[in-house]
Amino acid sequence: MRPKNNTARQVPLTREATAQLRMYIDEDGGPNPHGLIWHRPDGRPRENSDDNAHLRAALLKAGVDQPLATTHWLRHSYVTLSEHAGVPWAAFSGVSGHGTSEASDPYRHVLTDEGRRAVSTLSDWLAQD
Repeated sequence: MRPKNNTARQVPLTREATAQLRMYIDEDGGPNPHGLIWHRPDGRPRENSDDNAHLRAALLKAGVDQPLATTHWLRHSYVTLSEHAGVPWAAFSGVSGHGTSEASDPYRHVLTDEGRRAVSTLSDWLAQD
């Protein structure tokens, strides 16, 4: 489904992630008339409410009780983590869907020391790839 600004986004993926997604699609035995990676059991596109429910279930499984969590929170996380990892705005704006740096401002948040350590650890891990 197109984003609200009707502009398609390209999400960069590693070869491994692409292979996993292709395998997931190949193993999907249900109807999938739209060629979607994730869809409802009857093949219709998922909606925000479906994705929010899946996110809350995943968080709960991880021991994080956030009954009001939405996938929109992930956009905040993505922009904040990208910024703190030193990724230039021009590099992450295509994924975030923000047309200007100012549009990303409300999504940038100050990280705690723990958050900065996590970004540093993730950056180090990604650099090994």
